[in-house]
Amino acid sequence: MPTHSGMAVSSASNRLVVFGRVTLPWLTGVAALILRRHPLELASASPCPGLLELIGIAAVRSHPDLPAGGLFGAMQAAAIVAGVALFVRLVFRGNGDMAVAATTGLALGLSPMFPSTLAPPWEAAAFAVCAAAALLIGPVWDRSQRSGAAPLAILGVAIVGALLVPPWTLLAAIGAGTALQVSSARARFMRWVQGTAISAAITCAALGVLSLSPPNALMGGSTWHALTACAWPAPTIARVLAMPSTIGWLLGPFALALFSLGLVVEVQRQGPSRSLMVAAVGLACLPMATGNRLSLQIVLAPWLVGVWWLAASGLREITSRINCGPVRRVASVLFLLLVPTLQAARFTAEERDDWERPNGHESATLRQVTAGLNRVSPDATLVEEDSVVDLLLRAAVFGGRRSAKRFVVGSRQTVSVGQALARGPVYVFPKGRDDLNKRGFDTAAVEVGLRLPGVDRANIAGLAVITGFRPCLTVGADWTDLAGGFPSGRMAFVADTDAAHGPLVLFLGGSNAVQPHPDAWPDRTTRGFRFAAFDQRAAHRAEPLEEARLHGLPTDHAVLTMPFVMRLLLHRTPRAPLALAVTLGAPFPVAVARLQEGSVESGHLMLCDAPKVDIAPFGSRAP
Repeated sequence: MPTHSGMAVSSASNRLVVFGRVTLPWLTGVAALILRRHPLELASASPCPGLLELIGIAAVRSHPDLPAGGLFGAMQAAAIVAGVALFVRLVFRGNGDMAVAATTGLALGLSPMFPSTLAPPWEAAAFAVCAAAALLIGPVWDRSQRSGAAPLAILGVAIVGALLVPPWTLLAAIGAGTALQVSSARARFMRWVQGTAISAAITCAALGVLSLSPPNALMGGSTWHALTACAWPAPTIARVLAMPSTIGWLLGPFALALFSLGLVVEVQRQGPSRSLMVAAVGLACLPMATGNRLSLQIVLAPWLVGVWWLAASGLREITSRINCGPVRRVASVLFLLLVPTLQAARFTAEERDDWERPNGHESATLRQVTAGLNRVSPDATLVEEDSVVDLLLRAAVFGGRRSAKRFVVGSRQTVSVGQALARGPVYVFPKGRDDLNKRGFDTAAVEVGLRLPGVDRANIAGLAVITGFRPCLTVGADWTDLAGGFPSGRMAFVADTDAAHGPLVLFLGGSNAVQPHPDAWPDRTTRGFRFAAFDQRAAHRAEPLEEARLHGLPTDHAVLTMPFVMRLLLHRTPRAPLALAVTLGAPFPVAVARLQEGSVESGHLMLCDAPKVDIAPFGSRAP
């Protein structure tokens, strides 16, 4: 017969176990957040702003001096911790192994699933909502576990999902309506009425949030068309074909292998008929979520939760078979540690070359952007920048404010900027200024005055106006002269689409012997830079002539008569930035270029003179 002291010890032990099960998922999320060493990058504005944007707008309007980096950092931390914790709880409920659940959650947090962007955490928040929805599905469909709070909880998650990711609106409305019909004890007719009313309410709520900060509020156009385009997805064949590669990139080879094993295990455990039914439902729901407005990483979050859950099932299967005996237990622990280690290493190895680093964007505030808007001309065009500037501009015009001085946000494409210049003044922010400088546009900083604590007035950097345009050469299959060459001693190699890569051949003629070099190219893209230099003042002229004959340039061309001749061979590597600058070191008044023989382009390549411009960080004190 157990003694009172033994019962007390057992009760305390049980409470400790329960406490550990409750806190460990959240500790796993915190650990993943601390261990992440992903470099911060800029992100484009969301084409379908939702609940996260409204939260950000409310925060910066209540605190105009709140830096964007602090706001997005707090939102990112909360979303990542919640997403990992909810997923760990989901896996633990499925297999009862907290070690496997925590390990998979840590690998998830360290993987590319949650990018470190200076933007609202769309990916992490979407994953967290889907994990919460998965946790609530069991009690609704299992009659023995149903409770009165489950339908309300599912309704809340469905509403948040629709507000967070507008293309999920239809999917959330149908899912919530169906779940409430199944869980309700009312008559069939009343359940249909209830489900229909709930579905309509979710759709109206999503449209209402979009109308508060409409997708085209800064771009112009039909508001109703923009709302329906976000709430009613229109999948394309290209996006459907891109789904497998997107999922494979997010998981990586090792996690994909665990997913395959877990899929086999769960099919055997659940039975073929039930597995086929789940797969059919998942495939049927894909068209209702994969709209063509948001990235696949966001809209595929429900399926990514399932894929990672199957990966955890595969991991559980392996560890359960080798976790016998002291030596095998050590092997099991090492195998568990291998999963998050490989995910962390993989993220660093797969760093993209087209990442855009912040240039003071993390310190931007609503007060600074408002001061800049006070300096722009009426009916001006602001060139699109990133998610930070987009949210701050939305906050500045939120609720119909600033109607006396209207402006629009335009695309950064060369043609669009040229059309905007024909209508009126065009203003740019740091990233746009650097990019357009390489595309042939001249800019000048705009003096923006701002009163700061303890300072009567300070000039804030970050805003510039386009003052002119320098002609650029569109490179084709035939040799074409670039009028005026590159008088600034710096040029840019620009593609209009990612499919345009080259290579192109460029001959330059000047008076000075210099060594050109890539200007701030990512390390892996430098293999697309090759050059040969010929100083005809000291060497025989046969070398440049032979080089010209090799590439099909007429030997009597004027570029070959210059004292110093340089040949550049340039091509864009996969995922390289669209605009790449080259420092030549001296002016080159004569230049001729063509696509290399045999290259097939799906876009256009341009060469532009690109004088060096010192761009101060956003929000810094202007000199």
